[in-house]
Amino acid sequence: MAVAITELTDLDNLRERLNYIAAGGAGKIVPVLGSGMSNGSVPGTAAMTDLFLAELNENMRQGLASRWSGGTPPYERYQNSAEAVGRQRGDKALTRIIRRAVLSARIDDTEAAAELSSSELRQITRDDRWKLTAAHQGFAEFYSRIPPDVRGPIITTNFDPLIEVALRAHGVTADPVPVTFDDPPNLSTIANMSTTPVIHMHGYFAEDWSVNSLSQLRASRIQLESLLSTIFSGATVLVIGYGGWEDAFMRVLELHARQQTLLNAEIIWCAHSPNVRETLSNPILGRLSEGPGFQLYSDIDGATLFDSPVGVRVAPPSLSVPRGWTPLPVHLDRLRDPEEFSAGASPSWSDALPGRWPLLSGARELLDEVSEAMARDTSEALGVAAIGPLGEGKSMASRQVAMHVAEQENDWTVLWRESSAPPLTADWLQEERGQLGNVLFCVDEADLAGADLHLLRSYSGPGRTVLLMATQDRLWWSMAASLRSKVSTVIFDGLVERDAEDLAARWRDLGTLPRKTTALGSRAEAGVDEVAKALRDVSADTRGSSRSTLFGAILSVREASSLRERVGDLMARLTRTPVRSDSSLSLADVYGLICAMQFFVDPENSGSKGATRNLISALVNGEESMVNVAVLDALGREANITFAGRHVFARHPLIAEAVVTWLSGQGRLGAVCELGAEAGARMKIDGADYLDYADAYLLARSIQSARTSIPSQSSDIALKAALGAIRGAQNLLEPRINYLSIARKADPELAYRYAHAVVLKMSEMSDFRSNSRVFLNELALIELAQNQPLRALGVAGLILHNGTGFAPDRKKMEYGLATMARCYGLLVKRNPTVYSEGAELVASLSQQLMETKDFLAFVSPVLSKATVAASEIRKLPVGVELDKLARIVTEISFSSVKELRLPFQTDGRSVVGRFPLFGRLDYSDLKVFSSRT
Repeated sequence: MAVAITELTDLDNLRERLNYIAAGGAGKIVPVLGSGMSNGSVPGTAAMTDLFLAELNENMRQGLASRWSGGTPPYERYQNSAEAVGRQRGDKALTRIIRRAVLSARIDDTEAAAELSSSELRQITRDDRWKLTAAHQGFAEFYSRIPPDVRGPIITTNFDPLIEVALRAHGVTADPVPVTFDDPPNLSTIANMSTTPVIHMHGYFAEDWSVNSLSQLRASRIQLESLLSTIFSGATVLVIGYGGWEDAFMRVLELHARQQTLLNAEIIWCAHSPNVRETLSNPILGRLSEGPGFQLYSDIDGATLFDSPVGVRVAPPSLSVPRGWTPLPVHLDRLRDPEEFSAGASPSWSDALPGRWPLLSGARELLDEVSEAMARDTSEALGVAAIGPLGEGKSMASRQVAMHVAEQENDWTVLWRESSAPPLTADWLQEERGQLGNVLFCVDEADLAGADLHLLRSYSGPGRTVLLMATQDRLWWSMAASLRSKVSTVIFDGLVERDAEDLAARWRDLGTLPRKTTALGSRAEAGVDEVAKALRDVSADTRGSSRSTLFGAILSVREASSLRERVGDLMARLTRTPVRSDSSLSLADVYGLICAMQFFVDPENSGSKGATRNLISALVNGEESMVNVAVLDALGREANITFAGRHVFARHPLIAEAVVTWLSGQGRLGAVCELGAEAGARMKIDGADYLDYADAYLLARSIQSARTSIPSQSSDIALKAALGAIRGAQNLLEPRINYLSIARKADPELAYRYAHAVVLKMSEMSDFRSNSRVFLNELALIELAQNQPLRALGVAGLILHNGTGFAPDRKKMEYGLATMARCYGLLVKRNPTVYSEGAELVASLSQQLMETKDFLAFVSPVLSKATVAASEIRKLPVGVELDKLARIVTEISFSSVKELRLPFQTDGRSVVGRFPLFGRLDYSDLKVFSSRT
């Protein structure tokens, strides 16, 4: 019988919530542990108050006693008495009292330890002569059982080292990060620590200073609050044993509660008191409880909270296991719905359990290669790499093989590198690696872990080393040759016949075979043979397309009818999740851009183009670290994004296409592409790496040239993307040229008006000199579209002029001649007597200066056969012909300069922002492109 929610205690609900978090359902968990955790080992708030009072003179003690009423809360008495000690004895006296109080948790050497230096105090935290509370033991066991990718840093208000001591006793290395006031390390330092960081935000007993008094607690600690806010972003904050003082931590929680965006934290507040009203009498907690994202659990005792195991448990940890690596096997008390993986979710440990899904051909070969490498008796590090395109099942196969080895090979340690793992260190390799014996190191997305792989390959101590790696084939071959040596590769490339049969049979066993529409219109389950044949047919019929991959075939067969519906539900949900409080940008916009760039920029699924991590950071206008913590983590959970090098993708191109179709139907596609192009343009201006911004900055070009399923909208979308690039790089001419190129084909009148407006401002652009020839070419083509071939010829004539910006390269020379040929093609038809000589010169020069294929493609078709034939009998040197053409076109170009107000100075004066055009045009620089002079 179902249990009513009112029949479940807060403890029951809290344990279920922790099960869900530990299974990866809510991002990282960031524990915040207060003094209640240490009660029984270290004096509590009331006892510490007595120690402070004992240090004061009688007048101060009486004065404090007269201020306190029976209702003065213990934390306020603590703060008052600590402040009094500081005033009468100094802050170092406070430190001495706190240190002796902490050392009372030592088993037998409190007095001797009190005389130790700071460095000596840190050393004794490494031994086991500490009295740990049941709360510490329970928490440490809980934290050690959850996977490393779920563990966040630990925050504590305590001065003692008991959290670190308890964690080490349960196989998790941890080190204190003391914050004496407002001097915390930056986030990258925390993220790259090789041990679990325990941030002591009020100070640490081994240091000389601490934060205790009310004035100190209330003081602004900008750097600490910024660090905490970033750590909490997108995480679940678990507060245990803390009363909620008016300090930096509580200010950050209030900030997150006010900003209901993707970056805010969810807060689990464990109150020891069973009285909800009493707990919420704290004004900050009262305000927090009024908004979403805050959940109070009452009558929670840290000593008994973790008595029941959580839902995911890793193999017994060892102090030698580096931070961010999961020891296998992983044991699960509940399994994920198999439909999630079939529908496109990234593989989980639930999917990788032996027998859960069949080992397909690639996975079987991978297991054979790994087993062979493990059987070789050698001290050299050997490797096996699963390589292939996106969507071929490499990650799933790697997990299956890793779990199989962990279950079957008792004399091997199997470690799985999580994506958030900090870099391995030479110290760990030298001091800890040998304790693990024979190790199979498993590294998915191996292209992102090159430094770790190099380090592991260099190991020469006791125990054998085998590396199991997975990456896209393109990225694998670009990795260092030293990493690829002594590595067997297993190619993942589509379905084989047995794979199709095994998959269909497993779907039948799980009761998840796809359904089909019968002749009567009803929905019926398809048979195993029918489904297997459909998988084979899709793979064979679409070879070389995104549907030919393993995952593509599965989506085509299983999800053809429901994929768009499911994507619509997902996008609607993501739309309701704002990324920042100061912006209307939603998680749907971010995911939409990832998919749009995958769809338009990388239609061949090469994995080498598209959105990058740094682009997403620029899009949300936040620190990269915060984005990785919040936005990308959230999309990983909600939308199953995947990574290849610096790039971010939807799980499969078919999903990306469905998202683009949804955005188009909602009228949001253009706006999303505009936002992405603007972010890319900002990155260009800021000097970012070209590969990080180029695909977004030039997104309009990709949209314009893409063959898409929404051709009627492509021009409108491309124009919006081009506008985004203009807005992001307002001082550049280049994005305006891209806009004109698209508008010229989509809306010639718009292009004409905009081009004439740009002419008046082009000399103000920072890339005026480098892009002026390109702009003039677009302007000439726009004039042609307005049936103004003579004015267009004058503009085109300026493209080849020596004084127009930087010296022309071959490409600019070629399109200058090609555009002049188009102009002459029309003019000769109108008046062959006047324009034939110029046309023949252009034809002759084009044949001599251009590649033959370019001449045949761009010049020959627009000039008459007679003109081309006449040009072929000309025998004049290139230099002479260039001079003659310049003389013929000069007057026409002067006229165009005057009519269009182009930035050329024709009176002999030198003027900033204008190109010199003295007397006549000069094409002599073009001689360098021909050997015939």
